[in-house]
Amino acid sequence: MLALLLFSTVTQALPGSWEVGYATWYGGVASGGGSCEFPKEVTASFPFGMYAAIDYTLYDDSKACGVCYEVECTGKPGWTMEPCECKATSVVLQADNSCCTRDHNTPHFDLNPAARAAILQNDCGNMAVRFRQVACPYNSEKKNIQIVPKPGTSVWWYGFFVWDVAGTGQVVKARIKSSGSSTWVDCPLQSGAYFLCDDPKPYTAPITVELTDIEGEVLVADDLITDPSKTGSWDFGTNFGKGTTTTNDGNKAPSTSDNGVPQSTPPTTPNTDDSKALKSAPASADDDGVPQSPSNGGNGDDAADVVAWVGVSLGILLCMGGVVAIFALLKDNKPAGRVPMSTFLENTDTEAYHEMHADSPVNI
Repeated sequence: MLALLLFSTVTQALPGSWEVGYATWYGGVASGGGSCEFPKEVTASFPFGMYAAIDYTLYDDSKACGVCYEVECTGKPGWTMEPCECKATSVVLQADNSCCTRDHNTPHFDLNPAARAAILQNDCGNMAVRFRQVACPYNSEKKNIQIVPKPGTSVWWYGFFVWDVAGTGQVVKARIKSSGSSTWVDCPLQSGAYFLCDDPKPYTAPITVELTDIEGEVLVADDLITDPSKTGSWDFGTNFGKGTTTTNDGNKAPSTSDNGVPQSTPPTTPNTDDSKALKSAPASADDDGVPQSPSNGGNGDDAADVVAWVGVSLGILLCMGGVVAIFALLKDNKPAGRVPMSTFLENTDTEAYHEMHADSPVNI
């Protein structure tokens, strides 16, 4: 059996904000039961016997079973004259039952005897409290999630509780998958705080279990349930908030640059190479539309243009050198290296050429 974290989307920061409420007390469910159907109260480890029933709004149709709260006595409520002597401490407890509607539109905790004694000095019946949701510390105690089958489970009817949930304490989605199948079967949460699996049936062991908490973290225990009719509990092998290595390729962290900034693709920057820009740009033209280059006239303005071209483009400089070499060959009347006359005429102002080579034996 292998438990894996698939992905996590954090939506709820704990501890939460402090809120105002009030508390009463009752005998608790030391031997187990209550709305959440927990087993007998745990005293040797968390929550060390500290439990409470919560009002129906907080209970939220069993979604808050297993949620942990920090509760602190602040005195007497405004609607009673009975004095309350608070202890200078708070208690971290777990919701294991539901109790009542809200009186005075105020969140209500009905504490078991151990939780009440932890924060109250005297015997007042109603105390004002402040409270906040906190992380359930099962990871610090190295406790794994427990999958506890409902009595009567089988390959045709499978229901289970999820206990000892770290962090928010709230599992909002559960699914199972039969051996050899690629189909996940939903197991909706029931009002009795257990998950009951849908069709198709029968289920084939070993069964893989997937859990999602209220923050979006997903855990999978492969081939966890080897006997669907077994009672007792199945150790899930991990818990929420442990940061188990993911196997979901779609959630790999992006690569980072040297400065630590996430970078999924190489940065795109505009081309700032002037020589490349000049090579791709068309040549300028004079008034008659003929493209200008350092080889087509040689007056003072052209010389200035040549200087500008040389400064920004080695390629243009090389081309100019080639043209100058051609002129030199023609002037010296050397047969070697001459270009075909037809090619020369296509690229040369003939009138300007006659002026430059009046004494040349070359006839045009």
